[in-house]
Amino acid sequence: MNSKFFKSVWNASLGNYVAVAEYAKNRAAGQSVSIKTPTPSVTDSSTPICRLSRLSQALLGCFSLTLVGVSTASYAACSITPGGSVTMDVPGGTCTVPDGSYTGSTYVFETTAGTIENSGDITLLSSANNTAEFVRAFNTGAQVLLNNLTISPFASSGAGSYGLHTGGTGTGGNIAISGLYTFVGSGTVWGAAAGNLGTAGTITLNNVDINITGGNGGAGLITSTNASNVLTVNGSLLLRNAATNSQGISVGSNATFNLHGSGAATNNITLTGSGSTGMLLGSNSTLDVTNLVSVIGTTAASTRGLTANGAGGQALLHGGLTAAVRSHAITAASGGHATISGLTTVSTTENNAYGAYATGGGHQSPLPMPISPPVVGVAMGFMLQMVR
Repeated sequence: MNSKFFKSVWNASLGNYVAVAEYAKNRAAGQSVSIKTPTPSVTDSSTPICRLSRLSQALLGCFSLTLVGVSTASYAACSITPGGSVTMDVPGGTCTVPDGSYTGSTYVFETTAGTIENSGDITLLSSANNTAEFVRAFNTGAQVLLNNLTISPFASSGAGSYGLHTGGTGTGGNIAISGLYTFVGSGTVWGAAAGNLGTAGTITLNNVDINITGGNGGAGLITSTNASNVLTVNGSLLLRNAATNSQGISVGSNATFNLHGSGAATNNITLTGSGSTGMLLGSNSTLDVTNLVSVIGTTAASTRGLTANGAGGQALLHGGLTAAVRSHAITAASGGHATISGLTTVSTTENNAYGAYATGGGHQSPLPMPISPPVVGVAMGFMLQMVR
């Protein structure tokens, strides 16, 4: 369509119409004025925007539906593979996942930006036992919000596997499980880890059932070394760990671990792997426990109950402690502190094992408590009921 001001001419080399001013007819060749519109990534002649007059096409070109804004092809939003993996990397976006079972290799649920959520029941399975992280939330703004989550039995065949794992840049990722979290695995595994290699991250759980059936190293629950790392359990904890040289709970330097179950919530840790510790704290870390916590480790050698190892590390057990282990029941070393309120009952069976052992500036100072007879001993100001 032409006018008195210009006419539209098809330019085969450009692949679109150009507008040529009428005054160019009396000018030398090459002096015409042309308008080239952006070439769209996808051109669909059936769309309304493409059903324009030739004049409009000359001015605007034939645009696809990506005429305005950023193409959604520039980033992967929420990718859900039925029965497979789920990924999310849209800042501020939300990926709602249907109930069911999902299987992955390196990751099963992973977000580096935005939210993955489900309010029902999710089961995660390992592909060939090489899953590195079943649920991964890395970087500020990345979070996974689930209700009931089950990670089914698997045997880690790699360097190690995480059930839940947060970390990354800034304040790190966040994972929250509002219902029941169940984890069953073996090898070098961590049921849940807040933070990674010095980076930050938070995990909030309600009721927890972790069963590590074998392996070496790892831990049931861990907060890695970083002041921003916090792992909180608001319900009951049932943790069974058969791995050797492992921990039920591990609190890295400067990190925080809360067992804040209210009412009838219970905290039970059972160790059946040699050289393992029920609760281990690093320097300047905090373990805060509301209710009675029980650590049982009588079947394997060199098991320990509570160890606060490092200057500024403090274990605050407000509901008392029951520890039946082979080696030291309570240890405060290198400036660590253990403060226990309530009845503290400990049992040790190995030679040179202590109910309460303070060394290298460690200090144990429970509040006054009722102690059932017989009172066997007082160690470093720590009143104990000793059973041997």
